[in-house]
Amino acid sequence: MDISPAVDLALLYNPKLAYKDIVTIKLWLNDGADMDKDILPTMKQLMGKNPHIGTFSYFTNAIFEARIKRESLEPLKAVEKDPDFDRRKAVRMAWVRDRCSSIRIPSHEAKWLEEYEAVHGKVKA
Repeated sequence: MDISPAVDLALLYNPKLAYKDIVTIKLWLNDGADMDKDILPTMKQLMGKNPHIGTFSYFTNAIFEARIKRESLEPLKAVEKDPDFDRRKAVRMAWVRDRCSSIRIPSHEAKWLEEYEAVHGKVKA
């Protein structure tokens, strides 16, 4: 986690700022802010508006807003399906079917389990 670009920018703006609460920069990065897309552009924008910024925490809300805006504009990433999900689901359903006769498995789930077992063989819970 390289915080030097933000510290370097702060040194150019106000050398005293570069030595204050630099842990705040790590907080931004840990929260998902991107140095080049969120942090540096936001710092530059706010530094141009206010020549007397004394702490990095001054930028926090604006950087988090920039991160949220950027993430909302990015296309949703496809979530990969766990390859073991169906097997684990079948084992859980078979356990209920075999051990809990008082619990009725919904018909669509029972049908799914039957189809799963037709392909993969009888599931042992």
